[in-house]
Amino acid sequence: MIIKLIAAPVIGAIIGYCTNWIAVKMLFRPRKPLYIGKFHVPLTPGVIPKGKERLAKAVGKVLNEQLLTRDAVSKRLLSPEVLGKVRETAAEITEKMKQDQATSVRQLATRHTDETGFDVAVNRLETVIADKAFERLLEADLGSTVSDYMTAQVNSMMSGSFLGQMFGESLLSGVGPMVEQSVNEYIEANGRSIIGSIVRSEMHNIAEMPVERIINGIESSGYDIPEIAEDLYRKFVDEKAYELISAFDMGSIAADSIISMDNEQLEELVLTTMRTELNAVVNFGALIGLILGLVNMLIYFI
Repeated sequence: MIIKLIAAPVIGAIIGYCTNWIAVKMLFRPRKPLYIGKFHVPLTPGVIPKGKERLAKAVGKVLNEQLLTRDAVSKRLLSPEVLGKVRETAAEITEKMKQDQATSVRQLATRHTDETGFDVAVNRLETVIADKAFERLLEADLGSTVSDYMTAQVNSMMSGSFLGQMFGESLLSGVGPMVEQSVNEYIEANGRSIIGSIVRSEMHNIAEMPVERIINGIESSGYDIPEIAEDLYRKFVDEKAYELISAFDMGSIAADSIISMDNEQLEELVLTTMRTELNAVVNFGALIGLILGLVNMLIYFI
């Protein structure tokens, strides 16, 4: 009798262990539904293979709504480690380009694209710069500035003279608006083409200029290229990074990937991330069986 009582905790531990081990296995097995004739065997397939689609959707939802939030993306992409890497990379590229004294901007760019692609990009940049400069020129109302300056200079020259005393104010009051109108009309008619020609010439000069000369010019002007790179990167992350990541819909990609997995791969995925926890569940069953056996033995002696 004593031996049976002592064996009770051991048997309880074994039963608890085996029960939980079977329960864990039933999460994944069988991997496919079983049938006896047309009768579907209950509890097949296992819990996880059967609920694979729900699991995939849940993972996708968590990824989109909790993990890849705007704050989480910004925090990661703007972490000190990443920003340090951006500055380090910018410094390495800058130093490498400074050592390549014979390479022009065009030659550097066409290492990564063809001549046609480079010319198209330059033409687009020329258009953007010229349009923006012309827009600013119109906003400056240059005609009014020229008219006011001319009026002030002529008035100063004629001040105190006989001609100025006779015609000064009346002459200038009529000529000023005419000059302003003429200047503005000329700018509206010819300003865009003049600016475009200047920008085109400068862009051509820059394209043929050695990269090393441009970098030295930037640095000699007091600009820190790694710092500029970091500022541009920060601006991109603040304004575009989250929208770009959202456009990829990483949650849907993750969900589709899980759904497309076969059940063996899904099992391996879950076990890779939760093997320790599932083993703890099995061992906990053994512990409960052992405790119940000890309680049973204690009750008998009492």
